[in-house]
Amino acid sequence: MDDLVLHPMKEVKVVVSGEQRKLVTDLLDRIEATGYTIIAITAGKGHGGFQESHFMFGGTESLEMILTVVPEEKVEPILAGLKTLFS
Repeated sequence: MDDLVLHPMKEVKVVVSGEQRKLVTDLLDRIEATGYTIIAITAGKGHGGFQESHFMFGGTESLEMILTVVPEEKVEPILAGLKTLFS
């Protein structure tokens, strides 16, 4: 276990509609996140009340959670890039 090297990282989770997936994944690619995971959300409750996904029109009607783990210095560029999405 002496060879184990840990690096401090930050987890970023973003929930968006399926139609906004490309905006988020393009942003993560631009800031050179080494990877991300996309999870389709079938149902949940938030500011807009309870929502269920409707898998029509190529899945763009569903909600998706995109998560990544990045070094701390990449968090600000991600948040800055997401400002237009959430404003």
